[in-house]
Amino acid sequence: MVIALLFTLLLTKPPKGPPLTPSPVLVTFPDRPIQTDVEAGAALFLKHRSEEQLFQPETLPIGKWFDGHWQRPIEIAVFLSPSLVSRRLGYLQAREGWTNDQLETRWQLARETLGGRLSFLVRVCSFPKIDLLEEAPAENGPIGQLTPVLVVDGEKGFPLESIVLEDRHGFDTEDVLTPWTSNPRLASFMGAKDELYVPSPVNGDLEAETLLLQAPSIPVRSLSVVLSSHGKTRQADFSPIDPGLPTRRHR
Repeated sequence: MVIALLFTLLLTKPPKGPPLTPSPVLVTFPDRPIQTDVEAGAALFLKHRSEEQLFQPETLPIGKWFDGHWQRPIEIAVFLSPSLVSRRLGYLQAREGWTNDQLETRWQLARETLGGRLSFLVRVCSFPKIDLLEEAPAENGPIGQLTPVLVVDGEKGFPLESIVLEDRHGFDTEDVLTPWTSNPRLASFMGAKDELYVPSPVNGDLEAETLLLQAPSIPVRSLSVVLSSHGKTRQADFSPIDPGLPTRRHR
């Protein structure tokens, strides 16, 4: 009898309730880098993993370009989270042999730029369209004025402060799609010693504009960056917010 009752209880599924809604999270840059992420970044270097993997999942494609052979994700949005910065510093410490003091110095520089803010790096491009049936690529228009908006929890929209870090022009993708970590505004804490900044060529039919978008940090569950220009909309959805971030939860 007892055995039969236990067997029945094991087979009985608990009633389904409504899905749990995550509590809002306030993303903060603590006094020290996040040790677990520093170690994760170092482990990626020691395992010979690519830097592309290092910047996931905070890097999202927001626009592609057909180069005549492949669709290339040339436009990106990067959430400059405390977790991402910590991983990057751990990766560079392992690669370049920094002391802990050198890593701490870089972290404090990151806090000066990013602390107290929700920060995103965005790269948008204007490349000529290539049609395999045409002999020459079509002319491309300018990027134009961008209107960036931060959408919080899928409903609240807030304006984002926009700082143009660089507007590059060139005749080759290598001229314009340079590592964003080498930009002078960010290189003090995100750059590697072998990532030398090369000024943009003056001319060229390829254009890539890199921006730093920021808003005061507020409690959020999910984030979307929406960019509008000339009737075109680009959007990056960062959700849900990583519960592993150093956070303060608000109920």
